[in-house]
Amino acid sequence: MPERLTVADGAGNQAFVEIALTPDIRVIEYQWVMLVDSGQREQLQTQAPELMEFLTDTQPFTASDSEILTFTVPPDLDRDDNVLQLLPEALRDFIDRNHVYSAQAEGGNDELVGKGFLELSMRPVCEAPLGIGIIDSAVNTGHSAFSAMAGRGTGFVTRNFLDELVKQPAGHGTAVAGVLVGKGEYLQPLVPGATIYNAAVIYSQDDYHQGATVVHLLEALDWMHGQPQVRIINMSLAGPPNRLLQQGIEAIVSGGKTVVAAVGNEGPHAPSQYPAAYDSVIGVTAIALDRSIYRWANQGDYVDFAALGVSVPTARGDGSFGRESGTSIAAPVVSAFLACALLDHHSTEAALAALKSQLIDLGDPGHDPIFGHGLLHP
Repeated sequence: MPERLTVADGAGNQAFVEIALTPDIRVIEYQWVMLVDSGQREQLQTQAPELMEFLTDTQPFTASDSEILTFTVPPDLDRDDNVLQLLPEALRDFIDRNHVYSAQAEGGNDELVGKGFLELSMRPVCEAPLGIGIIDSAVNTGHSAFSAMAGRGTGFVTRNFLDELVKQPAGHGTAVAGVLVGKGEYLQPLVPGATIYNAAVIYSQDDYHQGATVVHLLEALDWMHGQPQVRIINMSLAGPPNRLLQQGIEAIVSGGKTVVAAVGNEGPHAPSQYPAAYDSVIGVTAIALDRSIYRWANQGDYVDFAALGVSVPTARGDGSFGRESGTSIAAPVVSAFLACALLDHHSTEAALAALKSQLIDLGDPGHDPIFGHGLLHP
């Protein structure tokens, strides 16, 4: 990835620019974001008038009765110290950069078979009607993998949070949805009674990478907050810590939703990846059929569960079928288990306790930083 990347719309005009703060952290150039309530908004007006001159967008965030404020600052202010100096100290924890989060899947074609190996074709976890949210790329809902959904009275509810002119891939979201509800060779729906609520936030960075900004993630979370059928939100994305994303997720979780996220594909010695590393989020790692850990999976105390995520058959955005690998592909397996467990339990804590009683412990006994509490496999 280049240090500076222009993301263009369909007409070739610049939509926004990504820059690399470090090799592993990317942001939207000149953009800063706040999540504030009405009282804090008034405080900004009176105590931070210079910053308010750069306010370029406002969106509601109903989950915490707040607003998402986007500021586009001039180049000389686009540094942490400079921006913070424009704010009263009491509000400095409510601003952060518009970080970019990456999809956590890649193609894979390895197939492992043998004694003690997991079954490649996973079985349904439950068949009851339920709703699962995925904050991801767009989904190719016309894919043949989803053709049986209409007959089951299920389908997709979609919302696009990107400018329609920005190039939007469908591969990643289609693969995640395929794991949940797709049907094909070696592919069985984990939750055949599910309706998938798809918030499209991912754009193309180049032919091999996709990203999503904090602003779009917050808008998508707020939309999920307004969907009463959705109790589980799958986020197969990973990136750096961000104050606003943490605050938004905490508001969503306080409102009764459960967030499941991929722990990241940066390698076993890489820093923790977010949102999975937030305490309120369920972090999922990926394993292969022989129960070995995915070689690129992040490790750490924030890993909660493991699921099959290496060379998993699923749907692809171009209408074909193929194998995909990564913690992105493992996360929806755990989302399916949690969605089904919540049908019988009124709280996330009770649902998690029930899942811990049926998992397969891998690695060191009990919770460990590689496999978490253990493997969930239908």
